[in-house]
Amino acid sequence: MYFAFVDESGNPDPKDKNNKFYVLATVVMQEKGLNHLNKECGKLKQDIWTLIKIDDDSSEIPHKFELHMDDICGRRNHYKRLGNDINK
Repeated sequence: MYFAFVDESGNPDPKDKNNKFYVLATVVMQEKGLNHLNKECGKLKQDIWTLIKIDDDSSEIPHKFELHMDDICGRRNHYKRLGNDINK
Protein backbone atom coordinates (compact mmCIF):
# COMPACT_ATOMS: atom_id res chain seq x y z
CA MET A 1 0.00 0.00 0.00
CA TYR A 2 1.14 3.55 -0.69
CA PHE A 3 0.35 6.73 1.22
CA ALA A 4 0.32 10.25 -0.16
CA PHE A 5 0.73 13.44 1.83
CA VAL A 6 -0.45 16.54 -0.02
CA ASP A 7 0.22 20.05 1.26
CA GLU A 8 -0.12 23.54 -0.13
CA SER A 9 1.39 26.86 0.70
CA GLY A 10 0.59 30.32 -0.49
CA ASN A 11 -2.50 31.67 -2.15
CA PRO A 12 -3.74 30.45 -5.54
CA ASP A 13 -5.35 33.83 -6.23
CA PRO A 14 -3.18 35.56 -8.87
CA LYS A 15 -4.66 38.93 -7.84
CA ASP A 16 -3.19 38.67 -4.33
CA LYS A 17 -0.20 41.03 -4.50
CA ASN A 18 1.02 40.03 -1.02
CA ASN A 19 1.61 36.42 -1.97
CA LYS A 20 3.19 35.80 -5.34
CA PHE A 21 3.71 32.07 -4.83
CA TYR A 22 1.51 29.02 -4.62
CA VAL A 23 3.05 25.60 -4.08
CA LEU A 24 1.33 22.25 -4.09
CA ALA A 25 3.55 19.37 -3.03
CA THR A 26 2.99 15.65 -2.64
CA VAL A 27 5.08 12.98 -0.98
CA VAL A 28 4.24 9.37 -1.81
CA MET A 29 5.71 6.50 0.17
CA GLN A 30 5.23 2.86 0.85
CA GLU A 31 3.48 1.89 4.04
CA LYS A 32 6.65 0.36 5.50
CA GLY A 33 8.35 3.79 5.39
CA LEU A 34 5.55 5.54 7.23
CA ASN A 35 6.52 4.24 10.67
CA HIS A 36 10.11 5.36 10.16
CA LEU A 37 8.98 8.81 9.01
CA ASN A 38 6.65 9.19 12.01
CA LYS A 39 9.46 8.17 14.36
CA GLU A 40 11.91 10.67 12.86
CA CYS A 41 9.32 13.47 12.85
CA GLY A 42 8.59 12.72 16.50
CA LYS A 43 12.29 13.05 17.34
CA LEU A 44 12.50 16.37 15.49
CA LYS A 45 9.41 17.72 17.27
CA GLN A 46 10.85 16.65 20.65
CA ASP A 47 14.17 18.36 19.89
CA ILE A 48 12.42 21.57 18.89
CA TRP A 49 10.04 21.46 21.86
CA THR A 50 13.03 21.00 24.20
CA LEU A 51 14.62 24.07 22.60
CA ILE A 52 11.61 26.39 22.93
CA LYS A 53 9.83 25.21 26.09
CA ILE A 54 10.03 27.26 29.26
CA ASP A 55 10.42 26.03 32.83
CA ASP A 56 6.66 25.99 33.42
CA ASP A 57 6.02 23.74 30.41
CA SER A 58 5.77 20.01 30.60
CA SER A 59 8.49 18.02 28.89
CA GLU A 60 5.64 16.35 26.99
CA ILE A 61 5.02 17.83 23.57
CA PRO A 62 1.59 19.52 23.46
CA HIS A 63 -0.96 17.49 21.53
CA LYS A 64 -1.48 20.19 18.89
CA PHE A 65 2.19 21.22 18.57
CA GLU A 66 3.01 21.61 14.89
CA LEU A 67 6.03 22.66 12.90
CA HIS A 68 5.22 25.51 10.51
CA MET A 69 8.08 27.42 8.93
CA ASP A 70 5.97 30.57 8.75
CA ASP A 71 5.47 30.48 12.53
CA ILE A 72 9.11 29.57 13.21
CA CYS A 73 10.56 32.31 10.98
CA GLY A 74 8.01 34.85 12.19
CA ARG A 75 8.58 33.90 15.85
CA ARG A 76 4.84 33.34 16.38
CA ASN A 77 2.93 31.11 18.79
CA HIS A 78 5.31 28.82 20.73
CA TYR A 79 8.18 30.16 18.65
CA LYS A 80 7.95 33.62 20.26
CA ARG A 81 10.25 32.09 22.84
CA LEU A 82 13.05 31.99 20.28
CA GLY A 83 13.27 35.78 20.46
CA ASN A 84 16.23 37.12 18.53
CA ASP A 85 18.56 34.31 19.59
CA ILE A 86 20.31 33.53 16.30
CA ASN A 87 21.74 30.26 17.69
CA LYS A 88 18.26 28.89 18.26
